Amino acid sequence: MSEENQPTPEEKRQLSLDNLNNSTITDLASAYFVEQNGNYGESVNSAIEQFKYLPALQNEENSAYIIDSLLASRQGNRRYSGNVNESQLISNAAKIMTEALGNIKTEDVLSLMNSNASLDEKYSGKYLSELDEEVQKQFIEIYRNYFVDKKVSEAISARAAFLRKNLEDIVTQSEEDSE
Repeated sequence: MSEENQPTPEEKRQLSLDNLNNSTITDLASAYFVEQNGNYGESVNSAIEQFKYLPALQNEENSAYIIDSLLASRQGNRRYSGNVNESQLISNAAKIMTEALGNIKTEDVLSLMNSNASLDEKYSGKYLSELDEEVQKQFIEIYRNYFVDKKVSEAISARAAFLRKNLEDIVTQSEEDSE
């Protein structure tokens, strides 16, 4: 691609923010990060699968990611020659997220974390890729930990609501159902 066709840093930033706000990508990435971490246990893995991973695969509105993954897996541009598995889907989503973090600004990271903190001048307006490598790693690691904990919390809360509804359905059956 010629230099004049290269996206500007701001265009990369916008695409990266779109990816970081795409529920299909982030839900699949959360499954990857939880699985790779290994410290969450079966209960959390189950909740992530049931309330993040599977809904991401079943969401028609966000099927573009899955279609793109299938098309990208083609061998030599031959139709129907590709192969995508679960591990690749979640790994690629995590890769998209990680790469996207390098294209956004420090303010964007705080915004993604719902923080209103005022940045020190040395960080304000800077892309993560412009930061010292060690500081960049800290931003990414802290954001990733926040992100995973948030997704785990959402999945556990969704499972709790699901269980509550199941019990409510049992105990609130109409008299016709019990006859």
